[in-house]
Amino acid sequence: MLDQTQRQTILTLRDAGNGIRAIARALGISRVAVKRVLAGGQASPPLLERAEKADAHRDDILTLLAECKGNLVRVHEELEARGIVTLSYPALTAFCRKHGIGHEPAKPAGSYAWAHTPGKEMQHDTSPHDAHIGGALRRVQTASLVLCHSHRLFFQFYPRFTRFECKLFLNDGAQYHDGTCEHCMVDNTHVIVLSGTGKDMVPVPEMEAFAGRLNFAFVAHEKGDANRSAGVERPFHHIENNFLAGRKFTDFADANRQAREWCDKINAKFRRSLQTSSNELYRAEWPALRRLPKWLPEVYLLHQRIVDLEGYIHVDGHIYSVPYQLVGKPVEVRETKDKILVFRGPREVAVHDKVVSTLKQRKTLAMHRPPRGQAAAHVSPLPEERELIAAGAPFGGYAKTLKQRAGSRWPIALRRLAQLRLDYPAAPLCAALEAAAHYGLYDLDHDLEQLLKSLHLRKIAEIFDEETKRAEKADASYQEFTARLLRAQWQANQEAALAWRIRRAGLPEQWTLESFPFKRQPGVNQRQIRTFAELEFVPKAENIVFIGPTGVGKTGLASALLLKALQNGHRGVFMRAQDLFDEMYASIADRSTRRLLNRLAKVDVLVIDLCEAPRYVAVRMCLRR
Repeated sequence: MLDQTQRQTILTLRDAGNGIRAIARALGISRVAVKRVLAGGQASPPLLERAEKADAHRDDILTLLAECKGNLVRVHEELEARGIVTLSYPALTAFCRKHGIGHEPAKPAGSYAWAHTPGKEMQHDTSPHDAHIGGALRRVQTASLVLCHSHRLFFQFYPRFTRFECKLFLNDGAQYHDGTCEHCMVDNTHVIVLSGTGKDMVPVPEMEAFAGRLNFAFVAHEKGDANRSAGVERPFHHIENNFLAGRKFTDFADANRQAREWCDKINAKFRRSLQTSSNELYRAEWPALRRLPKWLPEVYLLHQRIVDLEGYIHVDGHIYSVPYQLVGKPVEVRETKDKILVFRGPREVAVHDKVVSTLKQRKTLAMHRPPRGQAAAHVSPLPEERELIAAGAPFGGYAKTLKQRAGSRWPIALRRLAQLRLDYPAAPLCAALEAAAHYGLYDLDHDLEQLLKSLHLRKIAEIFDEETKRAEKADASYQEFTARLLRAQWQANQEAALAWRIRRAGLPEQWTLESFPFKRQPGVNQRQIRTFAELEFVPKAENIVFIGPTGVGKTGLASALLLKALQNGHRGVFMRAQDLFDEMYASIADRSTRRLLNRLAKVDVLVIDLCEAPRYVAVRMCLRR
């Protein structure tokens, strides 16, 4: 068939007075074809209308498509089985595609050229990969940050990816790129997303505040528009099949160091798709990037811990030592990217290298241990053990095997066996012991752990073995042994209660007075704030109001004072004024105002953040008695 250009040429030559034979010779086509075009008189090719065999059975096909849940294979089988029509499967699928039956019409991918404007957008996402770290193949989370204009890449590896790791990564990524773009596009399921999707996405307040510190804002692509994040998704395939292929790392620090070096290498490499390198485009994009603040505070995760009886604290499953003089005292632990910092008030009392491993490790510094004394004296056999050995068979042999099998709880097991010898007749008990030894039954204390867990004494259940060993070596009395267990459980309860109060308070971030930059805010009276930190205003039920322009630290100071009150056993709540008004209006609608007021009246410290004031922001700390 002649195309539209050839048909238009025939009509044009005919209008110029050329005959059919001349036109046919000039175009190299038959005279019949020229006559047909001239007879039609149109340049556009005629539509070929062909009768379709399935057209008469369209309604049957639609009915069967619904019954077969959209499966065209089953539709084809039913058409033939019911004798409706006989046609091939390709003919059926072609008919359905032509008429839009069971097929969504293809949508154009769209263009995001505006997002590639210099300094306009950067994209961030994560992807799981398998990497050889520490001599084993383990699953890691790969975080990536890409500048959309220059395609400049930065990525790092983490054992897990929470909001804390997200802050660490974005802080490192912003420093690697020496600036940030106006927007940072993330996926709708990212850890920073609080609710909503696309343009209605609401980020978590603490992440929104963190982004404001780095001078950018989070946005999310629309639901179903996955191609929107192609800039950050595409490098993951390259990372898995190029960087990770054949590489082995000693630890996460080594993996991230090599990842940074690899980023420098590929960013400087010429790319055919860009007709240049990413670094060359980055040099042109850098003036449009938003500058970072002159001072970036270190990102850390705050933990409240109580030093256990051995002089250790637990962070992320690992154990770190602190000075033994702090046993039983609360401390503040700051978990940074590669350090564990321990503070007692404003003073730093311990620093450890952070352990990143799935295996539980104990880190002990010699300076944190008390001076070594004399070696422990030899522990003589228990009186119960001597009694059982003196009683002869089967008590002596069973006691010897029981001591080997019971592990660290052997003293309790021997005492229980000695008590059984006193409580039960000798003949039946000897027969029972012989049968138990024959079948290898030596568990006399099976339900102790379950009883401790049922009584919610999980800390005692956790340290029972170690404390039993300690008591046996020190020949401690029952009162001392019980006191150590109960003291450890009390400390665990206090720590859990503090964590619960902090969690219920709803703090936007766990700011502290020690981390507040008083030198950069000369308008803040440090002595007055330190006086507030003594919490004398709590029993007096006095109000404190912080007033000033945006960004001077009012919310940070109020949050730090609230955290100090929580650490001292008070209950508190942090609320934004708009949230409080919303709850009040909602309580009027469902007649729960009295319940709302009673709930707020029970807290000792109520912080209200008036964040919607146009010029000045007021943070009020209201106290109830």
